[in-house]
Parts: sequence; C-alpha cells; structure tokens
Amino acid sequence: MGNTASDRAKVAASDPSEVRYFGKKHGLTDDQVLDLIKQHGNDRKTLEEAVATIKGPSATTPPIG
Repeated sequence: MGNTASDRAKVAASDPSEVRYFGKKHGLTDDQVLDLIKQHGNDRKTLEEAVATIKGPSATTPPIG
C-alpha cells in the first residue's frame, strides 16, 4: 500500500528504512535521527528545520542543476 501525503509528512521512528533514509539524506546516523525525533517530534518539515539549525541551511537545500 502506498504512502499518503500525510504519511510522507512524517518520519516514522518505528520504521528503520525511513530513519535510515532521512539520516542518509542529511548526513546523520540513525541514532541522531531518533534523537531529533524525540526532541522535535516526527514532522518531516520540523525535523529538516532542526537539521538546518544544526548543520546550516545547505544541509536541507537540494543542489541546483
């Protein structure tokens, strides 16, 4: 069954593949992602903003071109 838009708006801490994907995308370990979820909740946009605060805006900005 495919993910709905609301499913994609969240990072499921209980799904290792989602945690791994988010971590790989942002250069974080699984444990770092789980810590962010504990601190900020599982809303993807909120987590990406937290990563940008920690690593700088380029961590969540896709490359141009």
